[in-house]
Amino acid sequence: MLTGSSKHDNAARCGVHGEDHIMVDKTTIGGNGTNGELRVNDAANQSMVNVAVGTNTRRNDAELKIGGQGGRNGLLRVARAKDDLSTTIGDNGMSLVGALSVYNSDRRNPLNINPFGDELKVLMGDTGVAAYLQLTDGSNGPGPIIEVSGKDNAIRTGQPGAKTNTLEIVGKSARISAGGEGTAGRLIANGGDEKARVTLNGADASVRVGGNGSNGTVSVLGADGQPLLELLGRANESVMGLGQKNRPARISLYNAQQRESIKLDAGAGDILLANADAAEMFDVDGPAEPGTVMVISASGTLVAGDRPYDTRVAGIVSGAGTFQPALVLDRRQTEHDRAPIALAGKVYCYADASSAPIQAGDLLTTSATPGHAMRVGESSRALGAVVGKALGSLESGTGLIPVLVGLQ
Repeated sequence: MLTGSSKHDNAARCGVHGEDHIMVDKTTIGGNGTNGELRVNDAANQSMVNVAVGTNTRRNDAELKIGGQGGRNGLLRVARAKDDLSTTIGDNGMSLVGALSVYNSDRRNPLNINPFGDELKVLMGDTGVAAYLQLTDGSNGPGPIIEVSGKDNAIRTGQPGAKTNTLEIVGKSARISAGGEGTAGRLIANGGDEKARVTLNGADASVRVGGNGSNGTVSVLGADGQPLLELLGRANESVMGLGQKNRPARISLYNAQQRESIKLDAGAGDILLANADAAEMFDVDGPAEPGTVMVISASGTLVAGDRPYDTRVAGIVSGAGTFQPALVLDRRQTEHDRAPIALAGKVYCYADASSAPIQAGDLLTTSATPGHAMRVGESSRALGAVVGKALGSLESGTGLIPVLVGLQ
């Protein structure tokens, strides 16, 4: 039973056994051990609005229910006085059903949730208002786990409290970055079987193409769409292709000083090598430092020459002075020490001018000084013992001189 006091206290009370359970005084319904409930019925006595605490199914929840009986749809509208802006949820006879619009103090609409048929549209942002969405993992750590920013068209993810994001997709600068804060980035493109076909791995700075049942292919195309560079992994061979019609290929290799050391020029049909001689690896016994004149020993290994006009002469150890070998053949491991012996080209050679000065253009042969060459003074003894021709001079003593290698 609802009873009221005098008209002056603006209140109504209902009680059981003398104790108030409902008191309506502008703010309060319920209390004193009883959950509050407010119902607003229509003329047919159907409950159209129900505000309750502690429903039958959820005893600790608060519930607001609008409509649902008598074939009525619910409608909720929140408006400001003397203002046409409002928040509306429900069917008000228009095409909008269940729409939620939130306005800011500038009368802009930065949030709109609106169902259209079988679609649900969530629109964030408005003119001059950038949208920003943050999702956290519920932990106490600072910072969001996922950020969606309309300001720079970006999606970012990271660990709670991290200074940098581990994944960024930024549309404004057309950038995708992965990794950071101790986590190496990795981008994977899978095939239809969900197995990796292309992997970019920041941990070891690698790009892997193929695998998991597929041969990899890397192509670099020209403006006309024709391949200029291709790396092909096939079942029975590995292929690298360079060049295209009217666009000959070239491969250039540079040294530590950024000088071109090797160039393969398909247009000229040429291989250009910056270094000086062609050498081949030989088994050696004893000292064989660059510039040493070597002869063939009885066992077939090379040793430093120590006899004048020795027809067993094999050549000069490459690599002395400023001349380095451009090509070295037969690089492999054996049970002996090995050294590159110049077969053709220019090398620096140890020489001895004690018996006669050496001038540029002189033929050189072996000498009694181990590993040194000397000027040929007796032509009759030089046949088969010439190691090359001097490209520099040595007036006396011993030293390194440039030599054009040529056994004869």
